[in-house]
Amino acid sequence: MLQMRKYSPELDSSNRLLMLLEQCCPDIPAVHHALERHTRLHHQLEMQNDLHSRALAEWQLALERRWRWEVAAQRIYIRIQHMIRDQFGSDSPQSQALTPAELVGTADEMLRELRRLYATLLVCTPVPISMATLQQLGDARDNLAMALAETQRCKRAWRQVMLEHRMILSAYQRAFEETQQELGAFMSPDVSSEMAALAFE
Repeated sequence: MLQMRKYSPELDSSNRLLMLLEQCCPDIPAVHHALERHTRLHHQLEMQNDLHSRALAEWQLALERRWRWEVAAQRIYIRIQHMIRDQFGSDSPQSQALTPAELVGTADEMLRELRRLYATLLVCTPVPISMATLQQLGDARDNLAMALAETQRCKRAWRQVMLEHRMILSAYQRAFEETQQELGAFMSPDVSSEMAALAFE
């Protein structure tokens, strides 16, 4: 499937700069050098823009998966909580010890509670729920743990891409300023004015 490249103001600025340089006496060595330099930077900006879009999409997808496993974990926890309270009574010591409250809080806190409940149920004699339900609890715990790890991995990858993106933008801005200074003598006032309008923060 064809994927549209996300609009990027820095790519737009770079593209317009390349067009200006191509129109501004490319046979002059200084202009030719600037054109080659900015062509390389433009390709780097394009690649980095694509990497940023992919990294952000992967992080968002990981967050969606984590949310689904959080919901699944809440459902199995509530089901077990009801089973235990039906068996022992809502205010019984067993109910208070096994499932003392609703499964709320951050995903990390939920995972800790799932691990605690699973470990506690394993040492109960007899186990107050079916082995199939205990297996579902273990699966929910494992799936949430994997989703959390994947979310953290994607978040770190996105932050690394953002850092690299800022470095490339900084290199582009330096090159842009140097090009303005070096080529000022070869540009008409109109071209100089148009180039100045391409600067971005």
